[in-house]
Amino acid sequence: DEFESRKEALKSKMEELKEKKRVLKNSRNKDIHIDIDLDLGSDLNSRKIYAMLPFLGKERITYIAKEKLNGNPKYKNVKLVALLPFMSRDDVDEIFKIILEDETYKDELVKFAPFVSKETLDKLCDEYCAGNYQYIDINRFYPFMSSSSISKLFDYFITKE
Repeated sequence: DEFESRKEALKSKMEELKEKKRVLKNSRNKDIHIDIDLDLGSDLNSRKIYAMLPFLGKERITYIAKEKLNGNPKYKNVKLVALLPFMSRDDVDEIFKIILEDETYKDELVKFAPFVSKETLDKLCDEYCAGNYQYIDINRFYPFMSSSSISKLFDYFITKE
């Protein structure tokens, strides 16, 4: 039955999210937590809305994300990060690239990291090393980056000092 298959898909996505939450030790031995906690809000209406997300379909979810970015007041209380598990990787990459250009989203960017492609994170690394997006705390992206990107960043920081 369709309901059961969607329920199983949601369980699978939630397990995937749990697996992607990681902790990275930095050079000073302090924990850098990658927090992808969804903090969906406590009011009943918010909970009803978020409970429906797995059943809306990828196209509708992507539409909502784009409308939110375009400032549609109808979606002002919807958090982008809550939509990510239900979007295609290509759509997440596209949204990530859009919000990357807006510094007001700098604290939200890392929440996208488990959902964007390695290629997009590689491009972010290249841009960062070229001097762009310096407002980003790039350290928070390490657990999601390829080893070649981390090597590039290492070389970048070695030569920068």
